[in-house]
This record gives sequence, C-alpha cells and structure tokens, in this order.
Amino acid sequence: MNPAGASQPPAAPALPMPPDAARRPLLEAKEITYQYADGTRALDALSLAVHRGEVLAVAGANGSGKTTLLRHLCGLLAPAAGVVLLEGRPLGDLGAAAVLSRVGMIFQDPNDQVVAATVGEDAAFGPLNLGVAPDEARRRAEAALARVGALDLFARPVFNLSFGQMKRAAIAGVLAMRPEALLLDEPASGLDPAGSRTLLDLLRTLARTEGLAVVMSTHDMDLIPEYADRLIVLAAGRIVAEGTPAEVFRDGAAVRHSGLDLPAVARMFEMLPALGVEPPASPPLTPAAAAAWVAQRLSARGAAG
Repeated sequence: MNPAGASQPPAAPALPMPPDAARRPLLEAKEITYQYADGTRALDALSLAVHRGEVLAVAGANGSGKTTLLRHLCGLLAPAAGVVLLEGRPLGDLGAAAVLSRVGMIFQDPNDQVVAATVGEDAAFGPLNLGVAPDEARRRAEAALARVGALDLFARPVFNLSFGQMKRAAIAGVLAMRPEALLLDEPASGLDPAGSRTLLDLLRTLARTEGLAVVMSTHDMDLIPEYADRLIVLAAGRIVAEGTPAEVFRDGAAVRHSGLDLPAVARMFEMLPALGVEPPASPPLTPAAAAAWVAQRLSARGAAG
C-alpha cells in the first residue's frame, strides 16, 4: 500500500499475541442462522468467537457463507435465529451507529463504500458522523491515510483513483473511526502482490500493537499461514474446520473436500515421497519455513559427509 514508486519494506516478523487475546471475546456469534429470500441457507447454526489482538482468516468456496458471516458480525444483517454479541451485548441492543463505530467493515469492492468527492473528505466522513470536531476529523483522516500509504491522495478526487488506491481510501475511512474490530472481505482482491503484503503487514501490526481484532475472508491459501493466527473453514454455512493454520492444513483431504486447496508450499512437500524424499512430520506452510527445512537438511548432509 505504499505510494507509487516507493520501495516495499520487508514483511514484519510475527509478534507474540497480547495477553488479552485469550480473554472474553470481543465478538461472538452464537448459533446464528440466516436464509436468503430464495431459500438458500447461508449460515446454519454457526458459532464463533473473535478475540482482541488476533487475525482470524475465514476461508471457504464461493457460496460457503463468508461474506454473509462478516455482514452479521458488524450488524449489517440480522440472524433469523441465534445472536451476535459485542462484548457480551447483543448487537440489536446497541444500535447500528454504536456497532459500526466499533466494528468496521471493508467490502470486497471499495466502490461500495467510498462516498465523498475527495479521498480526504471520505476519510473524515466517518469521524464527522460520530460527532468528532472537524479539525480532529481531519487529523484522524490524515493519520489513517498515512498508515495505508495514501496520504499523497488526500486531495485527489475519488473518481480519479485506481482500484488499489480506492481500496486504500476505503480502509483509511474505516481506520479513521478507530474501530476495535476490522472485518475485510477478500482484502487482497484487486491488489498487486506487494500491495497485498503491505496491507496485511499493517493489519497484523494493528492486531499486535493496538489489540485490534481482524477478521478477513480470503481465497488465497498462501497468505493464511503467514498472517493468520487462527483459521476457520466454512462449507454450506457451517464451520467444518477450525484451529491454527498448521492444525487445519494438516488434514489436506478435509480442506480439499470443502472446495479449497493447501498452500503452494504444502502441496510441494506432498510431492516429496514420489521423489524418494521423506517429508517432515509437520510440513512447512511458508516459503521461509521451507527454506529453513532445506537448509537444515543440507547442513546435516554436509556434516555427515
């Protein structure tokens, strides 16, 4: 998400989870069910807890219920059965404005939420609607745009933005409201690889340093092991797998049965037995972990020879 021409920083190392991530959930869905008008059951008695300071990835094939789940967690949709809680209180009891000031949603297409004439005006729009004074709203807008590498776009008309710039503007507009949870529907969609990683580095940093709860739906299996603390896999509106990325991806057959696949590194290690190489008991999921495994084997071979 850096301005054009700027060099990309290296990916930030994973930081320890803050202590409060293990306490009472910030967001909690309890047995929520939702059915669309055409009879499609998008969520089926789904229960889920989201904690402060964690990055939770939601994966699933098209139609599995990912977007519908995110819209329930921020109150844009109400369940037909069950309840969504924000720090133990039903969203319906808090009111839409109170929920949206604490739980921010980034849609897959940023054109659905960028509403003002210029980027700066759009980033200040949310704080102003919360009753923040204009000067403070502008400061928040500038700080949020700087965070996503888009401060240079402050005066730019929104109709003159690329898709990636529009996505940065949308994220800044939500961050300016200082939410406690950030929900993102396919955050890497429409971004180049460098932009995707810069954005995900930012989200991980916000989770670690500020305790933000980050929930992101994604089809990109390669990003999940690098950025997610926890992963849930949806199929037909139900959670069919849940755990750390290592725990979920350990059962490749179950992941594939849900219409997904393993990260590219894990698929590569699946090929090793056919090449006469014994894979590790817990195959690496990231390029860095794979490189470390190869280096260790080469070192051991060199010592033995």
